[in-house]
Amino acid sequence: MDVFNPLVSIVIPVYNGSDYLKHAIDSALAQKYENCEVLVINDGSTDEGKTESIALAYGDKIRYFSKENGGVATALNFGVEKMQGEYFSWLSHDDVYLPNKISGQIKILAGLKDKQTVLFGGFQVIDENGEYQFELDPIGDKQYTQEQMSTPLFALFRVVVHGCSLLLHKNHFGRIGLFDKTLPTTQDYEFFFRLMRNQNVYFHSDLFLQVRRHKNQGIRNLSVSQQEEEDKTWFDMFSALTKQERIAISENEYRFYYEFFNTPHFQRTHMKNTREYLRASLVKQVPMLDGNNDLLYFREFSRFVSELSDEYERKAYGAYQDFMLYKSTVSGSSTGLKVRIARPMFHLLRRTAEVLRVKERLKGTKLYRRLFVRGVIDKLQ
Repeated sequence: MDVFNPLVSIVIPVYNGSDYLKHAIDSALAQKYENCEVLVINDGSTDEGKTESIALAYGDKIRYFSKENGGVATALNFGVEKMQGEYFSWLSHDDVYLPNKISGQIKILAGLKDKQTVLFGGFQVIDENGEYQFELDPIGDKQYTQEQMSTPLFALFRVVVHGCSLLLHKNHFGRIGLFDKTLPTTQDYEFFFRLMRNQNVYFHSDLFLQVRRHKNQGIRNLSVSQQEEEDKTWFDMFSALTKQERIAISENEYRFYYEFFNTPHFQRTHMKNTREYLRASLVKQVPMLDGNNDLLYFREFSRFVSELSDEYERKAYGAYQDFMLYKSTVSGSSTGLKVRIARPMFHLLRRTAEVLRVKERLKGTKLYRRLFVRGVIDKLQ
């Protein structure tokens, strides 16, 4: 039986990275998997040769290239064009691979039928001095299941994919193209979106990567243009999803829009277009009240709620809709209908208030009442 031993190219893009580059290169060269090449791409550093001198000190242990500054995407694309391996592995100059990163992922791939499956995993977070802070492992933390994390785009939209944890076959670049050089900030997630759609993906809980947090990281100091770029990228990705993809990610469309509208990542101030898209789409999932046919509305609403898989969501949504139905009937429907529902509505209104309070405690936010409910009310009035 043939041994699965493909050449893996570790590509390290760097710009003015003298503080941490040596740690990244050392970790790449320390891999237990021997069939690796390490490429360092200097993206036009302007630090008086400090970055270059660090890279050149490794001699022929690495393949070193220098190019004009063009951003992370251009450096990664340059590395893809120069790499000789069958598999691509990205390592940021300020992050660190643990020694079994490549060997562990090759072992996983060896056990999979599709050798072009996109692999990614959890990671540890370290500080400026390399001290352990915490780790991210959605399966180990029992946040999500293996099946969920291995569903295309599930992890991406929950913002738990780290590019340096990936291992991917070079054929994917031929299939979808390279990183988008017009996106200096979000080139990674836009690429992952194209990469993972309709593909086999596999999440592993093994922590093969250490991600460094430090004060000079660009992601912590986004300019206005970078904030606008992030908003547009996520808006475009959400807009591009098909109904089938939304259901695969969140079981049904209502849950999809509700979950992501209430996700803190998409509630940030500069994500206004993405947030509004999610709010408007969520509102469209609500069965509209038909003032001329309350019986028809009851039937439509019952059908809609029956499709919500989570019992708590059904109760919360049911209480809210009962309140909206009451609000509509007391302002315009027949006296007979008002009399028939007046007494139970008293209890439903109280239950609605209780549900909203519980929802706020669980989510740690007032968005459910202040934004989501207000948006739906505006739509129904």
